[in-house]
Amino acid sequence: MRLLTAKVTSNCDIALQGDDHEGSQNFVAHAVDGMLDWASSAKSNYFVKMGDVIEAIASDDKRFHIGSTKEPLPLRQANSVIQRHKKHSKKCLAWLSGNHEDCLHRVGDLGEYMAEQLNVQFAGRVCKLRIEDKHGLIAKLFLIHPERVSVTSNAKDYEQRVANMKASVKVKMVQKACDCLLMAMAHIHKLIVCDPAQRLVLADDGKEITQKYLSAGVGTESYIEPDRRWYLATGSMLKLHGLDYDGYAERAMYDPVELGYPVIEIRDRKIVNVRKELI
Repeated sequence: MRLLTAKVTSNCDIALQGDDHEGSQNFVAHAVDGMLDWASSAKSNYFVKMGDVIEAIASDDKRFHIGSTKEPLPLRQANSVIQRHKKHSKKCLAWLSGNHEDCLHRVGDLGEYMAEQLNVQFAGRVCKLRIEDKHGLIAKLFLIHPERVSVTSNAKDYEQRVANMKASVKVKMVQKACDCLLMAMAHIHKLIVCDPAQRLVLADDGKEITQKYLSAGVGTESYIEPDRRWYLATGSMLKLHGLDYDGYAERAMYDPVELGYPVIEIRDRKIVNVRKELI
């Protein structure tokens, strides 16, 4: 795990965007370009890349299918990413690597290569990112591109399936960092936002019993209660279906998912909301 620090403005938005899979026919290029243009459009907009930025499936990989590949050479995919992000790189707070980049570890870390070429902080597969402004710490983020993790539910009811997957995202990360107000995982290609729990609690003011709802934790605390944190799965930019070819996700019978990414909203030095940006 890497411990990193990023400087931001006291009021800002931070996109956690990844799983692009550039090089695949199903890569949604215009959506990534739109996110990058957004990041550069205001001083207070930033982004983090969450890994699997390139497809990186070599021709000897069982997942390789020439019909679903737009650019088959991983190094050319990486160089295309560099060119795409070059003029926006100053808005990037951290750059994670993913399992797709790591499948080519025998020739080097293409995630680190892209980060170095763009002169941005390389975060490896997992990091804790301190978000600071000129006054000091705002909050810490736990960011990970995990290995062989799935989040699914077999519940017949749709609402129950959604609730089960939210709980699964939370359970997988809750013990990993007690001082992070927001915890986010990539890889699963699902866009999930689990807000701090709206738990009803009772207290007294010395005269009578009162009730209130728990609010989000304080980002500067050394321990943040699990129910007072945000838990996210950061989505993807890879379409499931394409015309006249069959991608490996389609052949694996993956269910359709929302395409997009979450955006962290910080106001007056506090995380106040996480919104979904859908494409």
